[in-house]
Amino acid sequence: MQNAILFRGASDLFIAENTIEAPGLHGIALTLRSLGLVAHQMGDYGQGRALHEEGLALAHALGDKHGVAVSLTGLAGLAVAIGRVEHAVLLAGAADALLRGLGSVLEPLERELYDAALGAARARLKAEMFVALWAEGQALTLEQAVARALDGRSAED
Repeated sequence: MQNAILFRGASDLFIAENTIEAPGLHGIALTLRSLGLVAHQMGDYGQGRALHEEGLALAHALGDKHGVAVSLTGLAGLAVAIGRVEHAVLLAGAADALLRGLGSVLEPLERELYDAALGAARARLKAEMFVALWAEGQALTLEQAVARALDGRSAED
C-alpha cells in the first residue's frame, strides 16, 4: 500500500502543478493533503500532521468543504497512528457527516485508509465510547470540526 500512497502523492502533485482542474490555491491544498498521506505512510507523523493541518486550513479558507473533509480523514488516520484514538473517532465522525451532507465520497485509496483507521480505532475502544465519540463528531459544525482538528496540535506535541 505504501507504493500506492507514494504514487498517489506524486500524481496529485503533478496534477496540481500541470492542469487547470486544480488551479492556484486549490491545487496547493490538494498537494498538501497528498503529501500528508505520503508522510504518514512513511512513518513521519509529525510532518504528515503539519501537511494535513496546512491543507485543512487552506481548504477551509477557500470554502472547499470536500477538501476539509478529506483533510479531517487524514488527520484522523494520523491520530490513530500516534495513539490518539478518541480524537481520531471525533474527527472521523465530523468528516463523515460533512461528506454525507455534501453528497460526496472519498476516493478509493482515501476510503481504504479511512476504513483501516476506523477499524483500528474500533478495536481499541469500547463500543459505547466509539459510538459516543462518533456522535459527537457528527454533531460538530464545520467551524467546530476545523477548530477541534487544529486544536489537537498542542495536545500532541
